Amino acid sequence: MAAINGSFQPTPGFIRELDNVLRWVWNVTVDEMLSATSSLTRADIEPLLQATGKSVSLGTIDACDAALYRLRPHLGRGVVAALALAFHEYGESYNYFNDLTTDALREGAYVRTALVGVGIRSEKAVYANACTLLPEARQWLRWDLQRAYARRFATIAQQFQGTVVVDVENLRNDHVFQNLPQDWRAHKGRRKEDPGDVFTYGLPPEVVDGLYPGRIIGIDPLAKCFGFDDAWLVAVKLGAEPTAAINVAWAIMQAVTASNDKSRPTITAWGALERGYITTPQFMIPSETGAVIPTPESMWNASRPVLTPWLRAYEAAKVDYVMRPNREKLSTMMLKTRGRSTYSPRSALVVYDSQSLPAVPYVLAADENSSVLEVRPDGFNIHCPGTLNVDEAVTWMPTGEETRALIRDAIGQWRAVHLPEPHMLERIQSEFGLRAP
Repeated sequence: MAAINGSFQPTPGFIRELDNVLRWVWNVTVDEMLSATSSLTRADIEPLLQATGKSVSLGTIDACDAALYRLRPHLGRGVVAALALAFHEYGESYNYFNDLTTDALREGAYVRTALVGVGIRSEKAVYANACTLLPEARQWLRWDLQRAYARRFATIAQQFQGTVVVDVENLRNDHVFQNLPQDWRAHKGRRKEDPGDVFTYGLPPEVVDGLYPGRIIGIDPLAKCFGFDDAWLVAVKLGAEPTAAINVAWAIMQAVTASNDKSRPTITAWGALERGYITTPQFMIPSETGAVIPTPESMWNASRPVLTPWLRAYEAAKVDYVMRPNREKLSTMMLKTRGRSTYSPRSALVVYDSQSLPAVPYVLAADENSSVLEVRPDGFNIHCPGTLNVDEAVTWMPTGEETRALIRDAIGQWRAVHLPEPHMLERIQSEFGLRAP
């Protein structure tokens, strides 16, 4: 429907955004672009640079793209054509692409990818396991568009079939994401089989100025370690330096051995070993291997900075400390076991601190053996067990129209997409007889 046939009539919005692309992303002048091709003159591209009322041919657009690719091949190809398609018949095609995008949201069967939008050229849903804002585009992304795009990424997160995590700093600093917990409950909590709720990981329940009564969850990050390779991988994922990761892995294996009877979680077994509460297990290694187990001191010194924050977060999720007065009117500290949170991985929003526990998305994905979407105001990343297909990661930049964006795929091709809008969720909810939030 939105295909460009023969020629394109540049709009003021297109002219403005093309200037931003040339200036901030490609960092080239018009003369430099013309010097990279022999098939264009300034007169040919004048309608692309200022409002002349004239159209340009698809051949002119393709020649511009070829010149830009010669100048900056690492930035990809086809950006001018994609930008033109984003603006072509925008008003006439708006409702049509809204319907297509709503249909794509309704399907909602995402496992290792999430919906980005609908391709303007293909008219098909576009999925990705990572969507990242092009760094150079941040320089011209207006405040109002930042909010508009943040709302769309929040919409994408709300339709994801699995756990969604968000950094507490984004809740504190982004005007749209401040309301994400309330919006999450309003959307997810409308179905009995999908009782969306909000939790914190390694953070106090009332973490954002009392905006919501979140609950704490504690996951043992070492629970999936069954052998040395598992422990080594977890050590790296939790942030161990390469030179220390092997020693951390040995410390984890000590904890795995100590918790073999399942009387305690592996992370608390590590804590008991590190504190000297239980005896360090003895490993027997065949002498012919030439392998030597690190000393206990080297294991604990390497593992303390990596595992201590996880131990503290786990303990805080399981035990509460309260002060109670006694008969002598003195206060006594009491330990109180927290009730088990009704944590449903299929519909939970988990707030965490990426500065203190950056590997929370990985830990949750490993624990659930399913995909976890990490949402940001400017994009998302999906974490899951195993290896993600790098061909499904995209980079995006704004177009100046809040429902349209340009995305660059793994082979460097730029495409125009129509993005989801928040009201689409209300439309889908109404189909199930649910009151819109």
